[in-house]
Amino acid sequence: MVERRSPKPKVAGSIPVAPASGNMNEAISVSDYIEELNGQLRSVPGRVIGEVTKVTISARGHCYFNLKDEEENAILDCKMWQSRYQTNGLSLEEGMKIVVSGKADVYPPTGRLSLTADQIEAAGEGELVKAYRILLEKVTKEGMLARKRELPEFISNVAVVSSIGGVVKKDLLSNLRQLGLKVTLVHAAMEGTQAPTEIVRAIEHINQTPGKFDVLVLIRGGGGNYEILQAFNNEAVVRALFASEIPTIAGIGHDVDVPIASLVADMSASTPTGVAHIINASWDSAIEALPQLSTALVRNFERLYERSYSRLRGSSQLMISRVETVMNRARTLMDRVSRGQDLIANALSSYQSAVKRVEDLLNAYNPERNLALGYSILRGQDGQVLKSVKSLKKGDNIQTQLADGLVDSTINEIKK
Repeated sequence: MVERRSPKPKVAGSIPVAPASGNMNEAISVSDYIEELNGQLRSVPGRVIGEVTKVTISARGHCYFNLKDEEENAILDCKMWQSRYQTNGLSLEEGMKIVVSGKADVYPPTGRLSLTADQIEAAGEGELVKAYRILLEKVTKEGMLARKRELPEFISNVAVVSSIGGVVKKDLLSNLRQLGLKVTLVHAAMEGTQAPTEIVRAIEHINQTPGKFDVLVLIRGGGGNYEILQAFNNEAVVRALFASEIPTIAGIGHDVDVPIASLVADMSASTPTGVAHIINASWDSAIEALPQLSTALVRNFERLYERSYSRLRGSSQLMISRVETVMNRARTLMDRVSRGQDLIANALSSYQSAVKRVEDLLNAYNPERNLALGYSILRGQDGQVLKSVKSLKKGDNIQTQLADGLVDSTINEIKK
C-alpha cells in the first residue's frame, strides 16, 4: 500500500506562463515556450536543501550534481560553473547535506530543468563537521599543514585582512610595541556567504605588491562554532592563504577544532592579542641585545674618538712644523729681497750721480749754451763753419747762427 501525502501549499507568487501576446488560446512553439518559461524562472531566486548525489567535475572545472529530497523522493539537477565552484570553496561529496542558492532554467535540447547554483553551504553542524574533516584530510595529504615559513626579523609593515567594522584592529594595535610599525587594514567580511570571496580577494590584493609587507595577518575576534567559522574552513580561502608569497599569521578564535586556515598559516594565534605577541617577538632579539649594542657603540665611539684625536694631534703638530718651516723660509726670502732692494737703490743712486755728471759735462760743451751766452757761428756758402777770414772774399754770402735764429748776409769788406 502506497502512502499518499497531501500536496504542499503552493508558494506565494507562483509563475503563470503565457504567450508574449497574452492570448492563452494561441499556441506557441516549444522553443518559444521554454524561452518564456526560462525568462520567468530566472527572475525567481531559490534556496533549496537536500542530499548530494552523482557529483561530476567536468574537464573545464564545472560541477554537476543532483540534489535529493529523501522525504519526497524528488531529485533536482544542479550545476555550478567553474568560477563559482572554485571560489565557493566547498568540495562536494556524495551524501553531503547542503543548501543551494541559485536560479532554475530549462535546457531546451533535453527539456530538463536544473538549478544553476550561485552559492553552496553545508547544512547543519554535522555536515559542516563532515566538510571540515574532508578538507582537512585533503590539505594534509597535499602537505599544506607541514610547510611553515619563518617570519622575518623586525616586522615593521603588516597587512591585516579583517572586517573594518570589527574591534580586532584596535585590539591588535593596542598590544603592539611602540616601534613605529605600519599596519594596513584590507577589509573583508568574516562571516556570511560573501566572506570567502572577499577574504580571497583581499589576500590576492595584498600579494600584488611583493616586498611591501613583511607579514599578512588574517584575523577576527571572538570564538565561534563551525557555522560562524565556515569561511576559515573554506577550501578557496585555505588555498589562497597557502599561496601567499608573504608569510602569514592567522588570528582566528575557535572553541573546539582549529580552523583549517589557522593550520595552514605559517603561525597562528587564537586572539588578536596573541597575534600582536607574535609580531612583537620578532623584535625580541634586538631589544634584548640593545644594552650590549649600546655599550659596544659607546666603546667603539670612544676608541674612534681617541684614534681620531691622536691622528688629529699628530697632523696638527706636523702642520705647525711645516708652517714654521715655510715662515722661516719666507723671512729669509724677505731679508734677501730687502737686501736686494738696498743694493738696487744704491746702484740707482750711483747711476743717477754719474748721469748728472755727464749731463753737466754735456751742458758745458753744448754749442747752444755758448750761443745763449752771445756767441754765434758763421757758415760759408757751402754750409761749412768758418774758422778764419782767410777763406772769405768780398761778395761771399755767409750765414750767422745765433741762439734764437739765423741771419743771412753778404760780405762788403774784410778787415784783417
